Amino acid sequence: MRGQIRRGRVRTTGRATSTDTGPRRRRGLRRRVLAGSCSLLTALGVALMGSAPSAQAASGLNGTSLQLIKSYCTRSNPTYWWGMTVQDSVVHPNNAPRGSVYFCMYKYRIADADPSFDYYTIAIQSFWTTTSGTTTYTALMNQSVYSNWAAREDVYNATPTFTSNQSCSTPLQIQFTVGMFAVGVSPQICSGYSVNQISETVRGAAWSTARVGKVVGLESAYAQKIPNGGSTPRFDVQFKVPQYIASWTGNYWHYTAAWQNVTYAGW
Repeated sequence: MRGQIRRGRVRTTGRATSTDTGPRRRRGLRRRVLAGSCSLLTALGVALMGSAPSAQAASGLNGTSLQLIKSYCTRSNPTYWWGMTVQDSVVHPNNAPRGSVYFCMYKYRIADADPSFDYYTIAIQSFWTTTSGTTTYTALMNQSVYSNWAAREDVYNATPTFTSNQSCSTPLQIQFTVGMFAVGVSPQICSGYSVNQISETVRGAAWSTARVGKVVGLESAYAQKIPNGGSTPRFDVQFKVPQYIASWTGNYWHYTAAWQNVTYAGW
């Protein structure tokens, strides 16, 4: 995704498939933050480009700043996945889609002129490669974040449910607002397939999709308002990866669908 900034406004190329302005408190000028794999933009005339944006703060009008606090990727150490066409079988599920997946996480602090509160957002990504099997078959995955802080004044939000209307190779533009800011992500999902937000609270959110064979990159984000001067919120991030478990019964192998939980605690 590319962005252009004009006098405090962000103009992006491409086509959005879902926009959630949400009921969360919105006051004054809405400043935009597009966070994730392709770009991180503020409406203050600063652009941080690339999959690993600069960790230095981007300062702008009225004391507003955007800072990448922490980032991590497992690109060099991917995880194996195997879709779940059936829940329980004595037949080897050769037609199930399978491949590899790696994960990335980015945590940001967004500060403005309000000395009492800041905003923290975390973007989590899973990048899926299918090596064999039928990509339209079921391969259910889940990714979630949970904060050790509860959002103050009930100000929080997360990437909403969306359905792709783009090709597998074209990044989408999905946005939501929190406080005065808009946060955006750039997932790559094949046209006609959906990602569902399955929970959202003052402490976190979770998302799922039923067919990761139709996913190139699943990116979702959560943002919350936190008191300034307190400890930085820490997030537990979890990815549930579809896999089969094979067990020997004494006469034959038995295959059971399961999830491998990949967890990054206190992140």
